[in-house]
Amino acid sequence: MCGICGVIDIDSPLVKREEIVNRMSGHMKYRGPDHTGISSDANATFGHVRLSIVDLSENANQPMESSNKRYILSFNGEIYNYKEIRQQLINLGVVFKGNGDSEVLINAWACWGSEISGKLNGIFAFSIWDKKTKNLFLVRDRFGVKPLFYYYNDRQVVFCSEIGPLIKTDIIKKSISYKALHQYAYFGAPNSGETLFDQIKQVKPAEIITFKKGGRFKERYWHIENTLATNDSLQTISNNIRSYVETAVQRQLVGDVPIGVLLSGGVDSSIITAYTAKHYPGMVNTYTAGFDFEKGVNELSVARATSRHFNTNHHELIISGGELPYIIEDLIDHHGTPFADAANIPLYLISKELKGSPKVILQGDGGDELFGGYRSYRLLKNHFFWRFLSKFRYLIKSHSSSESINRLSRIFEIFSHDEKYKMMAYLSTTDTRNISMYNLFSDNTKELLNATDPFAYFKEQYNRLKGRDLVQKMMYIDTTIQLPNIFLEKVDRATMAFGIESRIPFLDNDLSQYAFSIPSNLKVRNKSGKWVLKQAMKGVIPCSVLNAKKTGFGVPYSYWISTSLYDYAHDIFATEDYNANGIFSKKRLYKMLLDHKKSPSAQTGYILWKALNFAVWRNKLNEW
Repeated sequence: MCGICGVIDIDSPLVKREEIVNRMSGHMKYRGPDHTGISSDANATFGHVRLSIVDLSENANQPMESSNKRYILSFNGEIYNYKEIRQQLINLGVVFKGNGDSEVLINAWACWGSEISGKLNGIFAFSIWDKKTKNLFLVRDRFGVKPLFYYYNDRQVVFCSEIGPLIKTDIIKKSISYKALHQYAYFGAPNSGETLFDQIKQVKPAEIITFKKGGRFKERYWHIENTLATNDSLQTISNNIRSYVETAVQRQLVGDVPIGVLLSGGVDSSIITAYTAKHYPGMVNTYTAGFDFEKGVNELSVARATSRHFNTNHHELIISGGELPYIIEDLIDHHGTPFADAANIPLYLISKELKGSPKVILQGDGGDELFGGYRSYRLLKNHFFWRFLSKFRYLIKSHSSSESINRLSRIFEIFSHDEKYKMMAYLSTTDTRNISMYNLFSDNTKELLNATDPFAYFKEQYNRLKGRDLVQKMMYIDTTIQLPNIFLEKVDRATMAFGIESRIPFLDNDLSQYAFSIPSNLKVRNKSGKWVLKQAMKGVIPCSVLNAKKTGFGVPYSYWISTSLYDYAHDIFATEDYNANGIFSKKRLYKMLLDHKKSPSAQTGYILWKALNFAVWRNKLNEW
């Protein structure tokens, strides 16, 4: 794992390019504390900060040239099948200096070009410069585990693993993208390759972007939506799931540094722990966090029992929330934009506590999206029932003091939408048509937002998946929108802030492809999510885990905003510099904040959390 950056500029002299690249590298040194490198060619300069995982020698330092000297690589990530590709290259006569995956990747590109992208099993974002054609290639992994952002005009491309270092080049204007803001207002993060900065875009998952004379050209090298449904029997599916999961974990145990497992106590992380304990040489280190957050979820006892079952060397990290304003502001520095999934706070604190030891952590992200773990899938399975009940939604008192009544009212509101893609979009947020962050904006801001459609990318993804039921379509939307833009971004920034590589076995090529082929009626059944996964894992993990109620990081941001963060939020919203921009209506914003203090609710809590993160980010722009 590393940080990559670069400048392609037909006008700037070498010294200017190298100054820009060194500045970007310096601003993300935490991503790669083991080595910093720079390499230049006519019109192109690449930078790299290295977190050494595979082949710790200098032979694996980057940026790296191909054997034929034609290509330069700056690569962030891990290629789990690099040994197989390496052997194919050796058979073709390629001679290697070291034993790392970076050298395999650059020489594979030299032999086969961009078609190698679809054959890589791993997590990656990389840049390749072709000295001969003067073309730049930016490539991202299938699910978007590793980030890659860029700025582009007719004569210049600047790219980086993170947004913050890009902004600090002083090349890019700090103007807001109202298209991205409209998306953020509903979902807590932009999607469709947008960022909150108008001039910064993101390479999408499974995308290759080629910059050459004549423009910018995009292509997707992999399409999960083309996966055909399997006709395998239930027994065969169960056997295959066990085999694919076990193989995925084995693949991701590659490395020359210690590897641990983040054990939450849930089904997915327990599965990862089971197979890691089986195949890892020596005793596995597992890590679970307990938090002092009031009203938070504590999974220590369940994780402790799972650890005993698999005989791991278990570590319990009791973490204090500490100075929440400082944590919020530090995380915005790492994200480079506001980010509204508060689960990044405990993950950030866990990573801080680990202090880069171990350097590699396996965890269970992706299991819910691929095997049907979320409540939204169970709701969609009974779509016609909820659609019928939604006709009577006006009988329910709105803005009730009861959270359960409000939740039911919101479900009725969601299923009253005629457009199914919009129904799924609202299932991805707690906002509704009538209660949303959009309502807090000033009239001028609303005018700018109204020129954009925050649901357009949901419609595009919904239409892309043909011939599948609503549950499978929702899983596809979550996999292509929510997973990369929220959950995987959270993991990357929180862990890489302290030089820790996070690996995601459920997103292994073979496992994910097979999981997507399984019909949804085997994933969501009998009011249970991940049914077929749990069936397959009987005898692998304890029944007490398989049958436990699903929980997650219980981050009580709604409670905080009504108590310990209330004064902080009030002060942030009141800052002169912030309100001078007229983004929010102060009257609407303060009314919601005060109402929330008197009567906290999950829905207004999420809206205010998004607004607070946005306000903090806006105030920080002057510092960057």
